[in-house]
Amino acid sequence: MNKLLLLVLSITLLTASNLEAKGKKKVKATTQAPKGQMPEVPPPVPEPQRPPLKTGMHYDKNGVPVPDAPPPSNNANAATEPGHKDPLSKNNTIVPKPTPTLPGGIVPPTPIAPTPDAGNAKKKGGKQPKKGIENSVVVNTPPPTPVLPPTPPPPVLPEEVKITPKNGDFKFAEETHNFGEVPEGPTAECDFEFSNTGTDSITIVEAHGSCGCTVPTYPKEPIPPGKTGKIHVVYNTDHRAGPIMKDVTIKSDAKSGTKVLHIAGTVKAKTP
Repeated sequence: MNKLLLLVLSITLLTASNLEAKGKKKVKATTQAPKGQMPEVPPPVPEPQRPPLKTGMHYDKNGVPVPDAPPPSNNANAATEPGHKDPLSKNNTIVPKPTPTLPGGIVPPTPIAPTPDAGNAKKKGGKQPKKGIENSVVVNTPPPTPVLPPTPPPPVLPEEVKITPKNGDFKFAEETHNFGEVPEGPTAECDFEFSNTGTDSITIVEAHGSCGCTVPTYPKEPIPPGKTGKIHVVYNTDHRAGPIMKDVTIKSDAKSGTKVLHIAGTVKAKTP
């Protein structure tokens, strides 16, 4: 009995599967278009009716209501202004504040924050650290070119007077005068006396000291033979404490030519 039921059930299932296969072949045959013709396109599925949205809202591709994108700002740099929220950013991040620059691409130094020990040093009376120069830029500028005064022209020296020697001649009572010790301040003065032992007159052309502190004075008239004269010398002792060693040069038409006289001594310094 059981075997008979199993046989009947198997025949029934096989028959049903054959009928289903024949049905699929018929459907495929009917949907396949003949050669040379385009297959029929099924009509589009109509979109479901959606309720109208408020102003500023729209549906995305998934049919979800989303707000409209904000209109573009009139300011081109609005998205880069400090504190501006970037609408295109997913996290709605804030644009960082740009680093300020100076002309020439120079970046100003970062302000120096006070150290924690600065307040303690002030309370304890100790030395406070030097404050940094905030927002300052050190620019290396060349120093100004000093304006030098114009160079004075060289002094015009007088032409040397040509002296023709004659038969006149000097004879000095002394050619070196020693002042000894003189005080600082007053001038030291002396006379060099001479006589003309020659047969012609003597004319003194020039007389000068070895420095500006020694000033000689001489007779301007010719000295006849057998006559006498003198050279007066003044020495300035002011601010010249110490030994005296100066010369006086005399140029004349005497037979002996140029004559050199000497002064000596010591200048005693002032007592404070």
